[in-house]
Amino acid sequence: MGDMESLIAEKNIDSSRWYPISIDTYRQDVSQGIFGSLDKHYRSNIAYSLQYLEYIELQLRELNVSSVIRTMLYKNFIVVAASIIEIVFYHLAKVNGKIKLRTEKQVFRQDIKQPSGITVTTQVDKFTLFGYEILPTGVEDVTKFEQLISIVRDNKLLIDTDLAVNKEYLKLLRKLRNKIHLTTATCSDETDYNKFWFKDYLSAKFFLLIVLRDSIFGKDKQVVFPKMYSAVEIQIHEYLKNKLQKHIWIN
Repeated sequence: MGDMESLIAEKNIDSSRWYPISIDTYRQDVSQGIFGSLDKHYRSNIAYSLQYLEYIELQLRELNVSSVIRTMLYKNFIVVAASIIEIVFYHLAKVNGKIKLRTEKQVFRQDIKQPSGITVTTQVDKFTLFGYEILPTGVEDVTKFEQLISIVRDNKLLIDTDLAVNKEYLKLLRKLRNKIHLTTATCSDETDYNKFWFKDYLSAKFFLLIVLRDSIFGKDKQVVFPKMYSAVEIQIHEYLKNKLQKHIWIN
């Protein structure tokens, strides 16, 4: 009996039912190094997402599904992996004081005629008057994934990983992550079915593990991430050497 079969409700399987690595175990690995200063709810979100990725991996390994469903599983895996990297990069940027704070808030806006005393050298069809309130303390604006990548890359915030060298992974993640919006496809070649493949899933998984295993996150004290990294190395080896599409979560 496979692990997926043990999840069938009518079989009433309890003690031998498949269960992912515990949230506490994942959370322990995401508490090392500077992860120790990461808010608990962020650590929990990473752990929840990793457990969900583990379940997607189980489906890919054991289910004989249509090519469309398999493609959508790859899509889900990539989008969730990118969201984990986004949280990690946000923490790196914040800990290093690289998140910009907004010091004013727009409180007034009104379209007006051309204000007197101002010389305009080009044609302007519309003038708008804005009013701002000065904030007593800075407020974080939403930082986009692309901005976080630039911050981490330009300031070399990771110890072992140079993002400038790994730009192909980042380009892939940026492009595919945006396809969470179904309207991004403008032709048949850009639909999900034509954009998500085994090699894309494998690239996203490998880059996720590269980031999580960086020395700045205390990799010497991690328990699960080293086994996950070893598993993805096996997947890459089998794919490059024998074109085998294996799905392994831990080794």
